Amino acid sequence: MEKEDRRAKILYLTIGKEVKLNFDPQDNLYSIRLSINKIAELFSNKLLTEESIFEVSVIGLITKSNFKTYISVVGGKQVINGDTKYKKVSISQEKTRDKKGNKNVYQQGFFEFFVSDEEKVPKNKLIIPRNV
Repeated sequence: MEKEDRRAKILYLTIGKEVKLNFDPQDNLYSIRLSINKIAELFSNKLLTEESIFEVSVIGLITKSNFKTYISVVGGKQVINGDTKYKKVSISQEKTRDKKGNKNVYQQGFFEFFVSDEEKVPKNKLIIPRNV
């Protein structure tokens, strides 16, 4: 598993205004929606490009952090520091790539990552500020 994680393109995101979670009727995480501002930030920091965003295979959802938590970029990869809790979520690259609006994110106004069908992340297992 560790070798897979090293090759996997991981993106750490803090749940908030610019990172919204969508749940299915069974309250499992279905998709992660990034605002246009968040996408512009990721592109301008050269963390992702319009092509490499489709290569993201795992998202580390930061669910709890404090003022000492920060994410830095070292060698083109994100490094998380500080006292934080996060949940790794597998992304369905195929579903994400197939969503028509994701190809033209500036026209659509957001980008949406779809959670892998094999991954079941119940809403109550995520530590989200409004759930505390």
